[in-house]
Amino acid sequence: MSKIKAFLSISLLTFNVQASIKDKQCDFLWGTASSAYQVEGGWNVGGKGPSNWDYFTHQGITQKIVGGEPQNGDVATNQISREVYLKDIGLMKELGANSYRFSISWARVLPDGKTVNKEGIKYYKQLIADLKAAGIKPVITIYHWDMPLNLYQAGGWHNPNSVAWYKDYAKVVIDNFGKDAPYFITFNEPEGEIFTLNPLVAYLINKTPSPYEKALSVESRAQQAIAMHHLLLANAEAVNYYHHSGLKGEIGIALNLSPCVDPENSNSLAAKTCNSLHNKWALDALYKGGYPIDIETIYKNNSSDFDPTAEDMRKIKSGKPDFIGVNYYAPTLVKDDASKPFGIGDRPNPDKDPSYNGPVRPEYLQSLLKDLSKNYSGPDIIITENGAGYGVNDEKSESGIILDPMRAGYIEKHVDAVMKAKKDGVNIKGYLYWSLLDNFEWLWGYQNKFGLIGVDFKSPELNRIPKSSYYRYQAIIKDYKKNACNAN
Repeated sequence: MSKIKAFLSISLLTFNVQASIKDKQCDFLWGTASSAYQVEGGWNVGGKGPSNWDYFTHQGITQKIVGGEPQNGDVATNQISREVYLKDIGLMKELGANSYRFSISWARVLPDGKTVNKEGIKYYKQLIADLKAAGIKPVITIYHWDMPLNLYQAGGWHNPNSVAWYKDYAKVVIDNFGKDAPYFITFNEPEGEIFTLNPLVAYLINKTPSPYEKALSVESRAQQAIAMHHLLLANAEAVNYYHHSGLKGEIGIALNLSPCVDPENSNSLAAKTCNSLHNKWALDALYKGGYPIDIETIYKNNSSDFDPTAEDMRKIKSGKPDFIGVNYYAPTLVKDDASKPFGIGDRPNPDKDPSYNGPVRPEYLQSLLKDLSKNYSGPDIIITENGAGYGVNDEKSESGIILDPMRAGYIEKHVDAVMKAKKDGVNIKGYLYWSLLDNFEWLWGYQNKFGLIGVDFKSPELNRIPKSSYYRYQAIIKDYKKNACNAN
């Protein structure tokens, strides 16, 4: 080979490598996240059946409006209206977002858990088409805590048949939308929903004394481990069906991950146990085919019905996700306390201006991402939720916008942590902020606000009001695209 040919070959190779790196950088997902019950409304229109959360909220268990009634998602932010959500898509586009994570309502697609509702399918088909027309990639969560009420009343995830229920539902979603969306998420925060939220809601509805303490008890969690086991088996069914469908996209799972830390004792047993309970339980099952032995032993000792078989664990591992969705808000500060369940005591949030969701420690997000990469064979990762709310002190209206400097600072610090982990070699594919809009926040109703955009819930039109955090995030996205993609 001549020197000229060799030079041209090396130059072409270098160009192709650089172009590949550039393309990969420019494929980074920037966006926001939501869920059906929290934003859609239209709880009994368009052929939708009642869901467990319709039932929960109509029982009056949520945060009450001062002097008024318990809050619910009957209307929410009214994204069931295309006229309304098209304006929200316009705000996403102006933000610079190239992706939007939303969930399918199981009860809108299969109102009774069995019969397909064509009107529900049509709604999501149109939403997906409208997102793509705006240059926004749909990231679809198949299940985000809401299921048809009759399935919940038949035992929900405690019923072994729930594996088949979910498999049938996931097939409908994948068959109808699989070619239209590049990313699917099987479940959102299963650990938080199954082990804490579901039993807590049941105790609140039944007016059980000390409901929060009971939901956190060893006995309650041991019983809930059965439901979680069914859910992980269902996850494998959906992942395997998606892979066998020959689709070109990816399917993952979104986990609520919070590093458990004892700031005063590096050898804290509470921190180790807490990490096994909350962080390693699903990850070890999915990637290693076994539950953390310390917690599995406790659960077996407290529930004769919890007895996972080797074949079950093989099935769960066969559903290893294509990516891990990381929902991170804050670390969990703990201490050793023999009087508490699992020996885990809580440490108070030391922040001067505390957020709803715990101490602001972006460095723990960076270390979490590096640990995931190290301990679980370098998986692809998408930050599927990250956000903060500080209350009225960070929600000041001025000149047509809402000033929320603390939320804006939170976003900037956490995006920086993500980028540092990415620079260190962690395979991070995107950052999705929770959330675009203030919306229904489960047991806390509309009191806790996480949105980049405020919603005037007192106005008939549910007017949207941008916050300063919206513009800060907009600038972050624009700066990244300019530097990574040479965008003008």
